Amino acid sequence: MKKYLVLGTLAFAFAASPVLAEGGGGKHAKGGHHGKMMEKMFEKMDADGDGSITKAEFDTFHDQRFDELDADKDGKVTKEEIKAHMEAKRQKWEEKKEMRKEGFGQGGPGSDDDGGDSSE
Repeated sequence: MKKYLVLGTLAFAFAASPVLAEGGGGKHAKGGHHGKMMEKMFEKMDADGDGSITKAEFDTFHDQRFDELDADKDGKVTKEEIKAHMEAKRQKWEEKKEMRKEGFGQGGPGSDDDGGDSSE
């Protein structure tokens, strides 16, 4: 059931991205932040890079996300685990944001990543 909910949400997001791309100005112009997120998510799911996502690739991607959330590895995800995961991601984002302000990250001195979040 959860996979169908995720699949439905993902399908809606992909369907909505052309609308975002055609939108007005601001950060949503040409897809903006959401368009980039969709592209990154698609690339992560498309494990073999063939431009399409198989059911196996979809399932593998979401199994990995579940495993990330299941902090105590009991086969269940609680609201507390989700909150803790989201807080950790928020803190990591804040740290990267601070590093960019100081001239590091996104290709800056000592940076080996693109400044993005690899678990999105």
